[in-house]
Amino acid sequence: MALFILDQPALTWFLLIWMCMDQNQNHPVTRKRAMTNSQSKIKYRKMPPDDIIVLAISALNSEITENMRAIAFGYDGKNAKFLFYMANKPKDFEKEAAEVIATTFDSGHPTKMESLDIEFVVTREKIGKLDGLNFILFHRHELEGEWMI
Repeated sequence: MALFILDQPALTWFLLIWMCMDQNQNHPVTRKRAMTNSQSKIKYRKMPPDDIIVLAISALNSEITENMRAIAFGYDGKNAKFLFYMANKPKDFEKEAAEVIATTFDSGHPTKMESLDIEFVVTREKIGKLDGLNFILFHRHELEGEWMI
């Protein structure tokens, strides 16, 4: 049995890539069909490249709040969208956190994008029924009915 010792940055990248691979294959919220953004009419048809997914996930670092139920991500090469599903109306610091996430993503993106959208949706819908655009970057664990008080 071989033992590999990874430094912290290497371990972080390994875990991010592993999480992306796992979600691409069998994540219950990930949808493999074409989805349409109702506001901008951008169709997110296929999964983004792995390096874009890792960039989007790493942009979430320390910006997730307890009000954020899930964060969906849409990408088509020229346009990107972060869709924040919230339990309650977002506060100013949560809007700022979303801006930080989008700015961090944009700063690491290899080319200039045509649009980078942020949208907030306050919903009580089950996470499995939410529109995932291309990919769900984050969703919190919720036992049925426990948070809907």
